[in-house]
Amino acid sequence: MLGFFVLGRGTSCVLSGASPNMSDECTDPCTAQVRFRLLRNGTWDTQGGGGSGGWISSPCQTATVGDSYEAEFVVDTGDGPTSTSSSPTGAGNWYTISSTLDWTWTTSVAGGLDGTATVTVREIADTGNSVTFSLTAHTLVE
Repeated sequence: MLGFFVLGRGTSCVLSGASPNMSDECTDPCTAQVRFRLLRNGTWDTQGGGGSGGWISSPCQTATVGDSYEAEFVVDTGDGPTSTSSSPTGAGNWYTISSTLDWTWTTSVAGGLDGTATVTVREIADTGNSVTFSLTAHTLVE
């Protein structure tokens, strides 16, 4: 669902999601790691591929725009992150994006992690104004 609100005259703030596919593989000894982050300034990025972008349109990206938004992280299938900036994860656990929120999958021994997750960002003042990210995370130490 794409939402929007108007900021000032003629500026439309549109929320925008994506479907990052993050992957990191290496040969032991090593550490394979992927990460998804929501930044307070209205942008998102990844480590391990998957790209970056804005979770809100660029005219509305300010240093503190995240103070008016919150995020929920839900593991859909497989392995969840091995570390997070906020816990617990799961449905109904909303965290204000007043600082960077990140979810990281790390493997440092032979084996790997594979999972999918949904991250929802919504406006605090209008929770119907929301957007979803569908994440895929893969790490492998061979």
